[in-house]
Parts: sequence; C-alpha cells; structure tokens
Amino acid sequence: MMKDDTILAKQAYLGISVSRQKMRDIFTCVEWLVAFIRNMKSQKSANHSECVILALGGELLESKILVETLEAARKLNSEELDTAFGLISNLSTESAAILDEIRELIRTKKSKGVLRSQHDAQLTRHNTTIVGQRVKLTKGKAKLSNEELKYSELVDRLCDSIQNYLAEKLINPKDLFLHECLIFDFKSPVRNTFTPKCRHTVERALSHPFDYLDSKEGGEIETLSAGQPPISILYQLYLESGAVVNVYDLWRAFYAILGGEDADRCDERVAFSIFYQSLAELKMMGMARISRKKTDHLAKSAWTGL
Repeated sequence: MMKDDTILAKQAYLGISVSRQKMRDIFTCVEWLVAFIRNMKSQKSANHSECVILALGGELLESKILVETLEAARKLNSEELDTAFGLISNLSTESAAILDEIRELIRTKKSKGVLRSQHDAQLTRHNTTIVGQRVKLTKGKAKLSNEELKYSELVDRLCDSIQNYLAEKLINPKDLFLHECLIFDFKSPVRNTFTPKCRHTVERALSHPFDYLDSKEGGEIETLSAGQPPISILYQLYLESGAVVNVYDLWRAFYAILGGEDADRCDERVAFSIFYQSLAELKMMGMARISRKKTDHLAKSAWTGL
C-alpha cells in the first residue's frame, strides 16, 4: 500500500499524461480512418461522430466499419490505392515505408495498365464445363504477372501493418488509469445533471443509509435493527407491508425493533415521537397517505422500482 502522498501525486500526474497521449492516439486513428474512407470512392463515407463513439466505447477495432474498410483496401488497384493514401498522413513509419515501396513499384512497372492485387474482384474468372449433360460452374483466379504478385504482397503487408497499428492504439479508454478525468460515459450529460433520478436516490438512501452516513458500529448492520436510522426502519416495514397497513400495527413493529422489549433502552414516549416524525417524513415524500376507507390505516402511494 502506498503511504507517501507525494509519490502518489507524482504517479497520478504521470498516469494522466500517459493516458492523455493514448487518447490523442485514439483520435488520430479515428481521423485517419474517416479521411481514408472518404478517399476511397468505392466505400460509403463514414460518420465521424459514429466512429468517435465506437472508439470511446472500445468497439471500433472490431466494428463493421473498420473490417470492411481494410477488406476493401486489399482490393484496391494501384491508381485507387495511390488516391486513397495520397492526401492523408501516414499512421506509422512501417506503413510509410511499405507505401514508398508500392509507389516505387508503380513508378518502375513495365506494364501499361494498373496493377491489381490478388483480392481484386475483376481477376475472378468463371469457367463452365459440361459433365454428364450438366453444366458445372467453377470459379478461379486469373494468372497474375510478377509485378502484380509483388504488388499483392506489398498491399497485404500494408494492410496488416495498419491493422496491427490500429490494434495497438485503439484500446478501450476505460482501461486507462484515471480515465474518469478524461472521459465520461453520459449520453445526455446535461439532462442527467440537471434532472437527476431523485426517486432512485431517495429509495437507495432509505434502503442503504450507511452508504451515505458513517456507522458507529463495526461490521455490517442488519436491515431491520436498532442501529438503522428510524426512518430507514419504518421504510423497511413499509416495504414489507401490503397496500394498506394499520398504523398501530406499524407502530408496534417499529417499537419492537427500536427497543420495546428493553424498557431501559428506549422510552416508549420518546420512541412514539420518533415514530410519528419518521411517518410524517414518509408522508411528506409522498410514499404514504391516509386511507379514505379506514382512518386508522395508511395506504401506499409509491412502490419501489415502479
């Protein structure tokens, strides 16, 4: 366990600096991907916001957008590849070096047409043969030249390099140290801030009061015990009762828990005043009301979870 606050603060600042750099890398990858897809005419333009949301959720690496983009990149011919990579910055030094090799191959090629990779759909050939008065359709690849084989190898290396780089950089931001300082996962932060779930908070505070209060007793306190705040005791009895509950029965159960069996522990008149105060607070919060049919009964006006 770290006991030196100075060392802890230094490590926290260092961790935040590292996390900020990794967040920059994530956004750099997103910007590159969106620009690359935009340059590929065969691909539908990617929504920048959607890519950012996927990246911040740690889902971009295995998303349909990225998988289909890399598959399409392997099928690009030499002209399309030069256009796709021409106006964007390189992701890594390795991919930049492979791109230089591809451009050098394109510059020095002897054939007049464009170079196609082995994944190009235009190289697929369909052959028909007749076997026993039946037509058999077979699919095959056209024979590639040496330059196209070299080009295919370089394209595969380039796509593998990009995929490995993205796998390294597109991490889940929630795994970063002190990621709460850098990102938040509220989809509607303004609504969640200015219109919080008050009912859920109140019910949780009544059910688990020591999540908010300091307990003087060591260990875990039972739900129905004198160690609980009076309103929490009454709230638990309220939850266990039916739609309509007799006030006297509620009082006797409350007093039995608060110390009715031990006269020295809690005076009955004091306990009765505490009971009425807690009951008034429940009524003020809108959880109970006087029954219209029976004046000595309470009717529930709110159910937990509904």
